Order: sequence, then structure tokens, then C-alpha cells
Amino acid sequence: MSTSKKLLIGLGTILSAAVIVTSYLLPQILPIVGTITINDRNGNELMFLSENSERQKIAKLSQIPTTVIASTLAAEDKRFLNHHGIDWIATSRAMYTNIQSQAIVSGASTISQQVARNLLGTDRSRSVKNKLTDIILALALEKTYSKEAILQYYLNTIFYGNHTYGINAAAETYFATPVEKLDWNQATFLAAIPQNAGTLNPYKNLALVRNRQLNIAAQLHKLGTINDGEIQTILSQAPTLSPPAQIIEAPHFSYFVLGQLEQKYGKDFWHGHSVQVTTTLSRDWYRQNKQSLTVELARIKEKNAHNAAVLAIDNATGEILSYVGNTDYFDTANNGAVDMVQGQRQPGSALKPFIYLGTVLFHQLGTGSIFYDVPTSFLTAQNTPYTPLNYDLDYHGPVTMREALANSYNIPAVKALEKLGIAKGKQILHEAGIDSIQEEDDHYGLSLALGSAEVSLYQLTNAYRTLANQGTYSELQSVIAVTIDDQTTTWPQSPPRSQPTWQGPSTLITHILQDNKARLAEFGENNALEFTYPVAAKTGTSRNFNDNWTIGFTPQVTVGVWVGNSDGEPMKQVSGITGAGPIFHQVMDTINNHQNSAFKQLESLVATKICLPSGLLPQPLCTHTSEEFYLLGTEPKQIDTWYQQDGLHLPQELHYWQQRFQTKSIGGLTITTPQDQDVFLLDRETPLAAQKIKCTIHAPNVKKLTITLNQKVISSSTTCNLPLISGHYTLEVKGELDGKSVSDHVNYTIK
Repeated sequence: MSTSKKLLIGLGTILSAAVIVTSYLLPQILPIVGTITINDRNGNELMFLSENSERQKIAKLSQIPTTVIASTLAAEDKRFLNHHGIDWIATSRAMYTNIQSQAIVSGASTISQQVARNLLGTDRSRSVKNKLTDIILALALEKTYSKEAILQYYLNTIFYGNHTYGINAAAETYFATPVEKLDWNQATFLAAIPQNAGTLNPYKNLALVRNRQLNIAAQLHKLGTINDGEIQTILSQAPTLSPPAQIIEAPHFSYFVLGQLEQKYGKDFWHGHSVQVTTTLSRDWYRQNKQSLTVELARIKEKNAHNAAVLAIDNATGEILSYVGNTDYFDTANNGAVDMVQGQRQPGSALKPFIYLGTVLFHQLGTGSIFYDVPTSFLTAQNTPYTPLNYDLDYHGPVTMREALANSYNIPAVKALEKLGIAKGKQILHEAGIDSIQEEDDHYGLSLALGSAEVSLYQLTNAYRTLANQGTYSELQSVIAVTIDDQTTTWPQSPPRSQPTWQGPSTLITHILQDNKARLAEFGENNALEFTYPVAAKTGTSRNFNDNWTIGFTPQVTVGVWVGNSDGEPMKQVSGITGAGPIFHQVMDTINNHQNSAFKQLESLVATKICLPSGLLPQPLCTHTSEEFYLLGTEPKQIDTWYQQDGLHLPQELHYWQQRFQTKSIGGLTITTPQDQDVFLLDRETPLAAQKIKCTIHAPNVKKLTITLNQKVISSSTTCNLPLISGHYTLEVKGELDGKSVSDHVNYTIK
């Protein structure tokens, strides 16, 4: 057998073996790595992850436009459609150049050869042996696969620089546009990069990329592929590039969604697959809400407020429309990566609506039911008395539930929980979807009414949605559909849990929370909770100003806002109405879009005129009335007896309020307020300037009066204002009565 025949047989054997090898290699190598793309509800990318940290997003050839295919072939392989794997004309020219240079300086590789080289490893050196291997493997590829399959593989695996593989990812990285929409200017620009992606980096060497782009465009124009108008557009201006940073939007939400997916499918389920996730989030709303949050935080930055979070929910579906987990995910100085939508914090007065709802549900109270807002000592689980403080100088005496809740008075709220019972209060909160309150009743005590338990913005906002839906609870939905390797699955919705007994009570509470006039006493006019359309809302501020909240709803959406510091550091006098309130207002305007829909009213609710301050039915001597709402059959039946011919006669419990802290007729020198062992809880929703602890001294005929606080003289009068600083205090008064020294003292605590 001649040498030439042996050579041909050898080459034939090698080619046959190569055909077998390539028949296994190509299907297994596409896609190269597993990827997952998390998109918003409109298909906008929020986050992209790849197994090897590179961007690669697979596109079918049918998705790739002519602009890309023609530009790529002009740049990389002009005769791709005509040769069988090797462009012998280009190869001959390259061989001549290499011989002249005595080195391999020109490869003339076809697309098929480049694919072959990628299959065997891109780090292989340029040698004659490797070049021959590429040629053989390229011929085998062309025998095994169609031109379409090879071109699809190439366009999905070619490196475009900046951690980007494939034309689909390149379109998003450089132009933030889908591959299907790439025009001639963009397509020729991208086609210029793969020849030397390290050097031809648009963000570093734009001029080099531009020069190569113009050469490619000139070839296409000469061939008649692009017309005169298109070439003029390319010549006149380079396409506009997107910023070089990798796009990650709504990172807290995206990682939250990824966690949900891994719970369902298993950790790293997307490895080895191409996964597309459609979420419920609106990227546009997220951007607007984040901007509102950023602007408002800048306004109160000097008050040591650095972090905030926003959650907006569709009431009907439970879909999360906006989820801003923190001010800036990448702000390491202020712990921006902490997801404060999920963080557990004390909600302050934001729990009060659920406590009052319980009194309607279990005790048939109505919006006109009366609570006595007078100095009251409550016993904690440790038998320690404490006296909560309210907004202004006085206690408010007999107030309706509407007044108490709308103005966030503390003493009525604690009395409401005392009447309801801590166990029932926890039950209501659990039914609303707050499952973090799991300690024994004594752990919380009556301070549960003032928000001593820790909750997340995620669960508390959904609890308010349960109020909006009149007791129907369902889990929140963050995912609409998941596509894994072209197989799309609709994300299952959790079944709703209806609580029919909530319908009437929740409607009553909503009626209070939307009443702008009722909250004027504490918040004043033109506050952040006033809207031109119906909004039911409540603020909350935790002790020491660590956290503040504003949460509320319309018939369509529920919005929750938290403001504070991720590390728990207290703010400086920032309350729910001044911190979270303005952000809440802007977010609600954005999400609700000013829809002017009224809340649903139930036929089972009865409007009843009551006499104030008794809360009973009016009689001829009654001078003040109010229309309030009750569940059918629970409205007041008794006629008012407080108004009599000789004036207003109040119950014994209200005498203290009526006298406006006037001292009783008692002998000697006596401190009448505060009382010994009082414990005061400051109202964290109210600026300290609007709060006071008064001391009053009964000192008939006492001379040389001196009042000391912790042994420091503070007054010589029978009244004084005590400092509002947390701590333990001894208040002492001394004087002379009938020539003898007299004194009295009390101990009290401020928390």
C-alpha cells in the first residue's frame, strides 16, 4: 500500500473518530453553565447568576435577528455558509503569512474551527499540531451537525468580554436590550468584540472597537446587506452603551425569591440548567419607591436614621408589587445588605388596631365605646406598676375607641388588652398571619398593646392586608412562573384562610384608621396620613426611637414602611409620622395611583348617635353627640345619665381627670404626683417636647419649700416638670410648717 493511501486511510480514521467524539460533545456542552435570571413581572431583569460567575444566557437561533447573524459572519467567517468547516482560501492566505513571519500570527479560523477549539479548551497553544486537530474536529462537526446548530452554539458561547458569554448576555450587558431588538449599529458593534475581547473592551478602548465596527459595516454595505441610511447611522454615531457595572436590581427581593425557589426545588437546583423566573415585582415601582426612600432618609440623616424598607402588596392576590429591603444593598458602612423587610423589630403602636379589633370581636365594642384615659397603674408580670404617658399635658378622660386608636393613646390601648386578655390578643395576631409572637403570655404582659413583641415588616404588612380583606388571610406571592430548560411551571398560590367573624370588626377598625379628623388631636393638619383618596393607616414607634413604622391600605393595595438603623442603634426623636410617614405617603401615591375607591361597608354595621362623654344614647340634657358605628345588635341601649339638671356628673374614676390634677384636701406636705413606685413609659410616637411628667405638691401653709430630684434642687414651687430621661429617680420635697421641718419623697422610674 502506498504512503499516500496510508495517509488518506489514517486521516479518514481520525475524521471518523472525530465525528463520534463531536456527536457527544456538542449536545452536552450547550449550555456551558447553569444560569438563573430573575425578572420582574414585565420581563425586566432584576438579577442574573451563573455557575462560574460569568454572564451567559442561551438564545435559540430563531430569536437571533439577521442584524446579528450577518454582522457576525462578516466579522468572523464570510464564507461560513459555503465551506464544509475549513475556509481553504483564508487558510492558504494565513499559511503564507505565517511562513513569511516564521510564526503563527494569523489563524483564519472558521466559526466551525472556533467551536472545535472551544470544545477542546480555549487555553490550548497555537501550534501546528493543535491547528491540525482543530481542522479535523471542524470537519467532523460539519459532518455531524447542521450549519444552524453550529452557528447557534457559537453565538451562545463566544466571549464578548466583561464576564459575558453569548450574544444574548452581550445585548443586555452592553445595551440593556433583548437580543431580538439589536439594530445594525448595535449588532456590528458587538460583532467587533470577539476577535480579541480583552483588548477590544468598549469601556476601555472604545476607539479600537469603533474602528473595527466601521470595517465590518463597510463590508456589509458593499455586499448590499445594509442600505445607505443604515451605514450613515453607523458612521455618524456609536451606539449608546449601558453602564459597565453588572445589573442587579432589587437585590434583597431577588435573594429572597432565590431562597423560596431553593426551598421548593433544592439548593443549587439551577446548576446545569437555564432558568428564567418571572416574579410579581414591578421594577418601575421598585425604582420609584427606592428613590422616595433615599430622598426622605437624606432629610433626616442628621437624626441618625440611615436605613429604611418598603413593602407593597396587591390586596386581592397577595402579590408583592414592591420590595425595597434596605436603602442600599452595597452600603457596607450602614449594613445595607440586611433585609429589613424580613428583620424582626418592635412595632410600637402599629399593633393597636388588632387589639381593638379583638375587643369588637370578643366584647362587642364599637367605635363609640368609651375608655377612661386617666392616670392608671398597670401591673406587669413581675408585679411592677407602670403608668404609660400620652401626647399632651393632660390625660384625655373619657375617649371613644375612635379617638383612642386614631390618636394612639397608650392607656386606652393597654386597658383594651387588659379587657381582651393577652392570650386572645396573641390569637388575633396569629390569625392575622404574625407567627413570630410565640412566647408565654407573661413574657409580653400588657405591654404587648404598645408593641413590645418583635415582628417583621413582611408579616405586619400582610396582617394589615388581612384587615383590608376583612379577615381573609393568605400567604404573600413573590413568583408567578418558573421556566427550567423551556419547561414553564406556574407558581402555586396558597389557599386563602377566611375568618368570617372578622368581617364586621375589621370594617369598624378600618373606619377609624381612615378617619383624618379623628387623628387631628395628635398629628395635626396636613400630616403624612392625609390623602385625597381613602387610606386607612397607622404609625408605630418602638422604645428609644429604635424603629418607626407606617402601615396602611386602600381597597386595592397595602403598603408598609420601616425606618431605623439596621444595627438597632436608636434615632434622635424620629417618630412614625415624621420618619416612615412621608415615605409611606409617596409610596402609596405611586402604587395606588390615586385610585379613589371607597372601602366596603357592611349592612351589619349600624350607625348610632351617642352622647359624649358617656357613650350612651342621647337625652335632652346631652350637649355633645357623635355618630359612631357598631355591629348590629351591639349598639348602646342605655340612655345617658351623666348629664343632669345641675350639671355633668362623672363616675368616680374620672374625678381626677375632671379636676385637672388639682390636689385633694390632705394634711401636711405631700407629693401628690408622681406617686411612689410609678413607672412611666414614654410615648415614642410623640416628640419629647410635647410630653411632660408633672410633679404636684400639696403644701398648705408650708414655707421655705424646696424640691430636689436625686439630691439636686429643681424647684421651690408647688408644681414642676420632671426631665424625660430614662432612669430611676428620687423626688423629695422639704419645708417648714409651724416652725418645724416637714418632708415627703417618692421613687419613680422612666423607661
